[in-house]
Amino acid sequence: MKHLNRIKATAVIILGLSLNTPAISETEQNTSREQVEAKIAETVSLIEVYYGEQFDTMIAEAQLLLEKLDAAAAARQQEKREEWAQMTESAQESANAQLVEMQTALVEFAQQIGEFRAKADRAWNEVLSGLVVALKETADVLSARLGTLEDER
Repeated sequence: MKHLNRIKATAVIILGLSLNTPAISETEQNTSREQVEAKIAETVSLIEVYYGEQFDTMIAEAQLLLEKLDAAAAARQQEKREEWAQMTESAQESANAQLVEMQTALVEFAQQIGEFRAKADRAWNEVLSGLVVALKETADVLSARLGTLEDER
């Protein structure tokens, strides 16, 4: 929720700063409205790109970590295979249990990365939808106030 509020606040500030031309006539007011809508689209796009890059980087790092852990587990498994004949039966059972535990942990980690990606995609779409609504509501208020200020002149 904190990130959503921060994103909305950033977008509203960007939008507000980009609207420093007062509406003078109805034609210019319509043009301003079109400019506001264009700024909304541009702002959402910029935010989407920025957070998309951050998300992609995080997923890539998690995937790289998974690959390193998987390689380390495979190396450990190879070591145990090479030592297998010299091991006692209880040592073999212990080694086998450890290898199974490592594989299970790796599979669970991979599943968690996949689940996180799916949940984050859904959440991201909800955040963007909420952002678009908030920006459009802000644009409506700004357009109405610009028109009111013009009427008072």
